[in-house]
Amino acid sequence: MVGKQLQQKQDHLAQQEQGLKAQEDAVARHRQALQQESDGIAKQQSLLKKKEAEIHLRESKLERMQAELNRLSEQLKAQERDVKDREQQLQATLNNAASGSSTVDGAGGGEMATEADEKSALENIDAGRIRFGELTLGGLLGSGSFADVYRAEWRMPCAVKKMKGRISKDQMTEFVREGEMMRSLKHPGIVKLLGVCVEGGSFYLVQEIVNGFGNLFDFLHKKNQRLSYWQVVQIAVGISDAMAYLHERHIVHRDLKPQNCLLVNEKGEVKLCDFGLARLKNTAYVETVSNTAGTPAYQAPEMLRDEPISEKVDLYGFGIMLWEMYTGKLPWSDKNYHQMIHTVAVRNQRPPITSDMPRELVGIIEACWHPLPPQRPTFPELKATFKELARTIPQEVPKAQQPPPQPNAPTPHQQQQQQVPSRSVQGSHPAIQGYYVPHNKHHGGGSSQARHMQHGGGGGHSQ
Repeated sequence: MVGKQLQQKQDHLAQQEQGLKAQEDAVARHRQALQQESDGIAKQQSLLKKKEAEIHLRESKLERMQAELNRLSEQLKAQERDVKDREQQLQATLNNAASGSSTVDGAGGGEMATEADEKSALENIDAGRIRFGELTLGGLLGSGSFADVYRAEWRMPCAVKKMKGRISKDQMTEFVREGEMMRSLKHPGIVKLLGVCVEGGSFYLVQEIVNGFGNLFDFLHKKNQRLSYWQVVQIAVGISDAMAYLHERHIVHRDLKPQNCLLVNEKGEVKLCDFGLARLKNTAYVETVSNTAGTPAYQAPEMLRDEPISEKVDLYGFGIMLWEMYTGKLPWSDKNYHQMIHTVAVRNQRPPITSDMPRELVGIIEACWHPLPPQRPTFPELKATFKELARTIPQEVPKAQQPPPQPNAPTPHQQQQQQVPSRSVQGSHPAIQGYYVPHNKHHGGGSSQARHMQHGGGGGHSQ
């Protein structure tokens, strides 16, 4: 009897164990289902995060496009105001000319322009359209892939840059528009554009002549001169002042580099050139005779990636220039064109900071070439910073630097009488801007040595 009861209890326990096992299996299946559901939710969350990131990128792109549209709108408004001002000035000039001509006719003639009048003409003249017949071209001073530069006269000695290469009608219209936009710029740190001329499908820029040491690139790398820290800061003040003037008028240089910065004297006075036409040059450059791409060494990463740009691209180029002026070295001299683009635009690298570079200059340079354009400073801020910095640095000019002889260039008419040919200076770079002509001490068998100040060396889409 006892054995039977014991057997029944064992059977009952076995049934309970089977029930518990069935419950455990059910719990395991439920837990597995919950895990699968959790994994599904995690995947959905991951997809949602990706979509959110895509939406954020699109929003950022739209914001950049909107900012670019706003900038272009402001630039267009400024140009419209300039056009109205020019129309008023032109009308006033025509009225004055009409009244003045009758007075001259009645007097039987007028006096020749005095030397003082000629010296002040550059400051008082407003650039505009110039008839080709008003220009007297002299000898060739320099030649590049994008332009030839001639000595010339137009109311005063000047430099005439003749664009070469196939230029379409639309590009020609853009040239004239940009030239007229630049005509009202008056700043001591900017090469004065006297006027533009279109003749027989060719385009000419008429510019002032700048005396001095030539462009910064030639000064550093061809003449092998070094700048003192004081000179670097003085040059930085001048560039910041001129660039602040341009940015205030919604003009982006787009090609700021040593080749486009003319060194006037050893005290760091500079003049900027070759701006405003950079957009057209980028379009027309592939059709020029050299078909050379140029260097991206001074171009901002966003420009190399063909993204929307702002005036901040000029800050990046300025940062590279500061590094080059202090170190005396060429940026990315160990890389070819494609390697430069990959290094700057893809790998986001910058030239190495040297151990002897002052900390305050390092901070400025790194801020200028910051990968995010909005994080870069403005030129008015840099101007104030460098002016304050200049007060703390003792003046120092290397003894090896001697100012070049002042030009005493003959007029085209005198040049023809002397029959002294000009030596064309060829450059690897297409940029040729202002120039100076050293005094010719010998006649007869000698040749006048014409040197252009804007000679290339390092690429870039410059004229």
